[in-house]
Amino acid sequence: MFLRRIRPRGRARRQEYRVLLESYRTAKGSRHRVVAYLGKPAARERSGWKAITGRLNGEAPAGPMLFAEPAPLADDDHLVVLDK
Repeated sequence: MFLRRIRPRGRARRQEYRVLLESYRTAKGSRHRVVAYLGKPAARERSGWKAITGRLNGEAPAGPMLFAEPAPLADDDHLVVLDK
């Protein structure tokens, strides 16, 4: 499954909307089937749609990180270890 951006032609104002498509095979070759019409995207919805397609494709959702990854030490940085 994947998202496709549709831009109808022949309109004076520029419009676009999104559809969720599914791929399948026939004797004549690969085809696409519309699963859902999602409408016009809002700015805050685009990241959510990306997450949805990732889940539909079997990717694990990125969870919130408790701690940020430590930055790698440069050659001129020194690590100081204190004994207790």
